[in-house]
Amino acid sequence: MSDPKKRRLFQIHLSTCIVLMFVAGGLLWLNVAPHRILYAVYVTGFPLWSWYSHEIMAGDDSKQNTVIEPGVHLWPALFDAFCAILVLIMAASVLESRLQKEPRP
Repeated sequence: MSDPKKRRLFQIHLSTCIVLMFVAGGLLWLNVAPHRILYAVYVTGFPLWSWYSHEIMAGDDSKQNTVIEPGVHLWPALFDAFCAILVLIMAASVLESRLQKEPRP
């Protein structure tokens, strides 16, 4: 009798990949969708704000020109990426552990 082959380290099920695709889409939406925190101040990033933009009135009041000045914070952006990767790894490990516990017919 042959012994069942052991699974390789990074081999995961197709159903896990599909769920991870939706989890990654949700994390991407959280990190890219702008959130308005003050009048004319928008931020993006989850769990930390890594990108912000201000709308500044330029010129006299009659023209109402707005200039958007963006800014990026590097360390919060790296922390956001780390958190997203950590959430994906945890989701994959939970899903795979549940799939491996199920008896196969």
